[in-house]
Amino acid sequence: MKLIFIADIDLSASPHVRHCLNEDTVTEYADAIKAKDKFPPVVLFESNNHLLVGDGLHRIASNRMIKRKV
Repeated sequence: MKLIFIADIDLSASPHVRHCLNEDTVTEYADAIKAKDKFPPVVLFESNNHLLVGDGLHRIASNRMIKRKV
């Protein structure tokens, strides 16, 4: 497993399985992250020198919400 900075993940080019993020889920995850709950790692893959999300858009959005960098 490798530590990645959130800013290095290209969300705009990542595939989106859902039509949009569920903001309630993002807020719930953000609260849980602040409470030190454990989450599975985000799944990323590299394509054309970009880091893309395979699984974990809500977790990334939650970490961005609370201004975490990694």
